Amino acid sequence: MRQVTKRYYRGKRGEQIPVMAVDQIDLKIKPDEFLVITGRSGCGKTTLLNLIAGMARPSSGQVFVDDVDIWTLKDEEISGLRNLKMGFMFQVPSLIPTLTVLDNVAVPTMFAPKETQGDAYERARQALEAVGLSQQMDTFPRHLSSGEEKRVVIARALINKPRVLRLMSRQRISTSLLKRKSWPLSRKFTAVGRPSYW
Repeated sequence: MRQVTKRYYRGKRGEQIPVMAVDQIDLKIKPDEFLVITGRSGCGKTTLLNLIAGMARPSSGQVFVDDVDIWTLKDEEISGLRNLKMGFMFQVPSLIPTLTVLDNVAVPTMFAPKETQGDAYERARQALEAVGLSQQMDTFPRHLSSGEEKRVVIARALINKPRVLRLMSRQRISTSLLKRKSWPLSRKFTAVGRPSYW
């Protein structure tokens, strides 16, 4: 990120007050780097993460992923970049209740180029085995514990071999789980380089 600013406006039209959510941020995240962003509610953490992921357009400045300024791309290209180069874990597991655990993990591959989809279910099985859920592949989300749901989300976030893994959680997402489960998984499933975590 180079000199990235995000400004919102609050209030009625004509009486709007500018709110500086992110102010001239410079940030470089290297491969293998684990970055934690903390702060009080409303300080701009989510906005910053959304800017990094190309889910929010900066008011000014540039955001790069693998040396590509993402806001020079078309919308569909940005979506493709997010799908192939970023893995997401949101505050709520957001599993699809009508799909099995295996199908949920495979979902991101459906939006990837067809040439990368061939072994999608095999990769999903391997990902679930790596997080200790090989016995739950045909289970539906409603039958999982909250800890199991988180592990499914980790597997899903890594299925496309992302360069960057983005985790958002107000809950105490188990640090030991990340160290024990997602890190080995990322080493196994990332063909070129290892993801950064933020």
